[in-house]
Amino acid sequence: MGRKRESVGGALKRALGTEFVLPQVEPREGGRSLLMNPRRQRVFEYVWNHPCSHLRRISRELRIPPQSLRWHLLRLVDAKILAARTARGKTVYYAPWAVRDGDVPALAALTDGKRGRIVRLVNQEKTITQSGIFRALRTYQQAVLPPLRELTDFGLLSSWKANGKRYYEPGETYARLRSDYAGARQERLDRLLGVLKSDGVSPKLQSRSDDEVHVQVSSGLQKSVLRLALAPAMR
Repeated sequence: MGRKRESVGGALKRALGTEFVLPQVEPREGGRSLLMNPRRQRVFEYVWNHPCSHLRRISRELRIPPQSLRWHLLRLVDAKILAARTARGKTVYYAPWAVRDGDVPALAALTDGKRGRIVRLVNQEKTITQSGIFRALRTYQQAVLPPLRELTDFGLLSSWKANGKRYYEPGETYARLRSDYAGARQERLDRLLGVLKSDGVSPKLQSRSDDEVHVQVSSGLQKSVLRLALAPAMR
């Protein structure tokens, strides 16, 4: 099977390697806790697990009315617990101290429902034809071609033609994101606990698996548990 040759720039970057460094963000000033509010906890938990999600998706997944959700998100952004920026024409939300700004567009594409399903399918199959994607998603060609082009442009998918067929497989950007954030799990967890502590919710690590931590937060008699992924969901 013929393969599309890797670009010189891509090969050079892979040969030289790039150190993955999380951004430095000024911590918020101490004061009243924002994260002991039950609804706000759910919002923070979702955005942490699915960084760069947009308001409509968060609202749909959490079943929180958009107006109420927007108010909670603004409170978290004002406190520098979350950040907001525009990606793909939508405002997306993420923890700026745990996600690199340059990764926001690619992560925003992964949190989009249709694009996320495509990437998940290709990653599962390892290599799949364009027609195989249409059949697996049970949709028509015109609905999938634009997302496929965008995902390929981001490097989340790699594409080539052989024997009259177009093939797809996970791209270099997708592999890098998985590798970088998997390698930064401990640093992200340390920063997470630091942010929770500065928010005044007395975080206590309750349990930890390879992929997720359960962190108990408390203020006075009020207690709850946050279930937080150690690496962003790549879906």
